[in-house]
Amino acid sequence: FEELEGKTNFKLPLLFYKCYWQSFFEVMKVLPEALLFLKKCQQLKIPVAIVTDLTADVQFEKIQCLGIELYIQCMVSSEEAGVEKPAAAMFEIALKKINLNANEVIMIGDSLRADKAGAEAMSIPWFHPWE
Repeated sequence: FEELEGKTNFKLPLLFYKCYWQSFFEVMKVLPEALLFLKKCQQLKIPVAIVTDLTADVQFEKIQCLGIELYIQCMVSSEEAGVEKPAAAMFEIALKKINLNANEVIMIGDSLRADKAGAEAMSIPWFHPWE
């Protein structure tokens, strides 16, 4: 918008941002396998923590729209930690929230740079569900 108008437009980017996320929330779906995994974790009393670089408000909305809030014990966002993955602080906060040590958890993620590097730096085993 700045390139088009030659100045910062404070209304249009926010309007487009809201439109994008509203459209995203309307069409997103939880994978059946992921839901089965979350249910099994709940059944076995295995806590699930989300560690995310995305803003907390967007993640809260996603979790509620997907109907998985009952399966998630906690979330750590980069806003809360003051850093982004792969910084150890994000993983340390999550471990503290679920009251577990690094050798008692596994990181399931989709980013080599953020998830795998952060988990490995903490000696947390890492799993990529699409490999």
